[in-house]
Amino acid sequence: MAASGDIDLASSGRPGWNPFSKPHFVTSDYRIAQDHLEKSSKGLFQLSIPHNGLFHQYSSKARLLGESRVTVVNIDSEAGYRIDMNADPDLIYVQVLLKGSALYRQSTTRIEARSAQLVLQEARAITRKDWGGPTQLMAFRLSRRALERLAARTMGALGSRPLDFDTIQVIDLERVPTLWHHILMIYNDLLEPTPFLNGPSAEHAEQILLHLLLQSIPNSHSGMQFSAPAQSAAPYYVRRVEDFIRNHAREQIDIEDMIRAAGVSARSIYLGFRRFRDTTPMSYLKEVRLNLARRALLEAPENKAMPVTVIALDCGYANPSQFSRDYRNRFRETPTETARRASYFGATPRDETAG
Repeated sequence: MAASGDIDLASSGRPGWNPFSKPHFVTSDYRIAQDHLEKSSKGLFQLSIPHNGLFHQYSSKARLLGESRVTVVNIDSEAGYRIDMNADPDLIYVQVLLKGSALYRQSTTRIEARSAQLVLQEARAITRKDWGGPTQLMAFRLSRRALERLAARTMGALGSRPLDFDTIQVIDLERVPTLWHHILMIYNDLLEPTPFLNGPSAEHAEQILLHLLLQSIPNSHSGMQFSAPAQSAAPYYVRRVEDFIRNHAREQIDIEDMIRAAGVSARSIYLGFRRFRDTTPMSYLKEVRLNLARRALLEAPENKAMPVTVIALDCGYANPSQFSRDYRNRFRETPTETARRASYFGATPRDETAG
């Protein structure tokens, strides 16, 4: 694959398929595209075009991949366009350029990227991207915390320190073939009327993507030894408690229940989770419950959506207010916002990854 020149993904998927033939959102009105992008991203992205520039179309297709958002975007603006991306310390933003080129600027960093390249951006500060002419790209919004949790699980204590990528990195896709092939698989699945990657399979694909990014893109953990997943290395009593929590998360359980399930003391359970999972048993329980609730909010059919309070109770929360606080801290949006977004897009994410 040449590092220059546009990528023809139609030949990589099903012949004749156009990823933008049935977009989730499409408009030929610049003002509508501008307003949609800013509102749907809650101010994260702002779109602008040069004075008197000809704007033809904005279209996108998006889905959730586990907790991550993946979007394929087409912007046809003859004179190019600008995307300003505000700071979000938890955001790791990855773009695969399929067509077009851009100049990325963040603080004193300036770097150019073109088609057949992958761009990884830290979002610790405002980033400006000036795109030249029509573009097509695939974008992933990833959580730094999710990557750090994965590093901690796979590298133990070595992976417990903060994860840091360079401000902006540009990588030729031919240099990361395994990562690129996995992204291509996700792309092809996005084209399917009924995608295969949903529920557990989407979460598995997301975990592979995060693994490959950690191993393929230079970062503060590069060079550290990735082991087999810590799941297999943890003591039996840690795994017993994990199984117990997953099977009973919807019930009211406490540390005494975990002691009975594990057959060891509370201290052993606590130390085991700290050493092998870099968390506590109750934090693990909260994580499982929040993920159950998020899945229920995202996957419920519009005509069968349950009230947030009912979902909170169903997922083991006795206090709906505490659930809302924990949910917002974990996912950076309220349960109601998640439900509204899922209803609007048919359980797909808003187009928050256009730039």
